Amino acid sequence: MGHGISIKCSNCHRSKKFLLGVGWDYDSIEKIVSFLPPGKQPAIQEIINNHKVDRSDYSNELFHCLHCHRFYDKLYMKIYYDGKEEYETEYYCKKCEARLERIDESRITEIPCSKCGRKTLVVREDSLWD
Repeated sequence: MGHGISIKCSNCHRSKKFLLGVGWDYDSIEKIVSFLPPGKQPAIQEIINNHKVDRSDYSNELFHCLHCHRFYDKLYMKIYYDGKEEYETEYYCKKCEARLERIDESRITEIPCSKCGRKTLVVREDSLWD
């Protein structure tokens, strides 16, 4: 089961909700691929069809732009295949196009607000989802 969080700046009051974790629909690698953005699906489908998939990890994860400090919730997938190869989804910021980094929820308060630039972010867990 997944969970939802709200990130709010206590200075400028900008806030946004994010859905993280794994839902009930995430029951097979083939189904997970269908939830990814269309541009990411062919590379993963090629691995599934033409290689031996050893293991895969996937969940909705929190991503952070190192440049403009925006947060995103994105479906993250990492596939281990052919005994030594790996594929990992990559995402880019919609505003500045910088590469996003996955971030642990415990680090959110270390990041400045994308609007006012102050390190005054507050995190609240506010929902469960499946």
